Amino acid sequence: MSQPLLQRTGSGYVTISRNPEVDYILELALDEACRMVRAGEGNLYLYRQDGQLFPFREDLLSTESEELARHCLQKRSSVNIIPEQEASAEDLKPDETIGPDAALCIVLSSQDGEIGAMVLRNPLYFPKFYDNDLNLVRNFAATFAILLKSSYVDSPNLRLNFKSSLLLLLENAHLNQKVKEAGYQLKTVLEVSNVINSSRELNEMIQVVLLSARRVIHAESASVFLNDESTGEMVFDVISGEQTQLRGMRIPQGQGIVGLCAREQKSIIVNDAQNDPRLFKKVDEVAQNVTRNLMACPLIVSDRVIGVIEVLNTIDRADFTQQDLEIFESFSDSVAIALQRRMLLDDLQSTNEQLEKKLREVTSLHSVARILVEAHSIQELFSNVLHVICEDLKAGRASFLLTNSSGELEVVARQGEYSPDESLYTFDLSAKVMENGEPLFVEDFGESPELLAIEKPDLYRSRSCIIIPMKITA
Repeated sequence: MSQPLLQRTGSGYVTISRNPEVDYILELALDEACRMVRAGEGNLYLYRQDGQLFPFREDLLSTESEELARHCLQKRSSVNIIPEQEASAEDLKPDETIGPDAALCIVLSSQDGEIGAMVLRNPLYFPKFYDNDLNLVRNFAATFAILLKSSYVDSPNLRLNFKSSLLLLLENAHLNQKVKEAGYQLKTVLEVSNVINSSRELNEMIQVVLLSARRVIHAESASVFLNDESTGEMVFDVISGEQTQLRGMRIPQGQGIVGLCAREQKSIIVNDAQNDPRLFKKVDEVAQNVTRNLMACPLIVSDRVIGVIEVLNTIDRADFTQQDLEIFESFSDSVAIALQRRMLLDDLQSTNEQLEKKLREVTSLHSVARILVEAHSIQELFSNVLHVICEDLKAGRASFLLTNSSGELEVVARQGEYSPDESLYTFDLSAKVMENGEPLFVEDFGESPELLAIEKPDLYRSRSCIIIPMKITA
């Protein structure tokens, strides 16, 4: 009599009768599950006769994975573990929880009870697993459990029959995945539209769009380049992926796929990048990366190219497709809208700053004019004007220096904290300005070696100053 592959023990546990053929099947199923969700490692935790769990892959012993499997089997529910840095408790969905590392745990069940749990860890290209990953493996595991239930240990063609059934299962899973991905792509595009209309900070907004593009298109990294109109260079601005050291790097005008994309204002697919002479290989050298393939789309605002968006290196497939490009172009439109918003806000901020500056200047001039009319003495005039200057420039101290009868400079009025010992101040720097007859602005004495010899640390505590010579014209 044939022996079923699954056996229910007297303790109520479901065990798998193992032999080399069965182990081959379990290895195959684990490998396919890892491949489907791009997991770095996976293991099965199965029941022994005494009800204790044991790892199928003994070379991948993990206390955390075993505890996770035991927890899910007790709860009889699958779960997606989100890393602590990727989510808050308020953002969690019913099938998610927070943990130190990303993991999926899927319970394998049959009509007779739980068979064990599949634990997948270390997503290869993203910081966590997603809803789509959990649902895909859960569907795969459910059908796999049915195949186990209907199989017999002593079947003469167990491996062949099971492999054929598993191939049909995988084909069905892939078809199901394609349907779900189409829905997911539409959902993501709609979510990106909502993000663009949100009040998020711009760089955060673009990071969300780039991450969504990577997930939908299955690419390793994505970047936004901005056009420096003064030089024509393309500048790395926002990067989603591992190569954050590229931020700020410049690509010369018209060079590389990115430069060509900007110049011709057309989207480009390159599926053999290393043999394409247009590739700007210095980027790979800096990033210590190999660009296998890429897509680039221009960011166009009011018929003007303001930048380029790019994705690199397909995940688990050879080439980018025309369908990928069409989807990616929808993301490029979203980024262009976001950048246009930033440009408008930057222009508005610049205009406001100019208006505020003009207003301060007019207010200060009005105050000085009133002082000139109302002052009862030269000393009062100097003192009140210095007060206006300190208020307007947020200066810690200010003074008027005039040439005395001996031809030396001396302080006639001042505002702020000064040493009572005026002999400390020889006014060498002010004398130099008087001699040259030109205003002097020093932002940092440390960057002006020629002034260090005459700098007075106690006088210029902020290491900066403005000195303006006063002239009497005939």
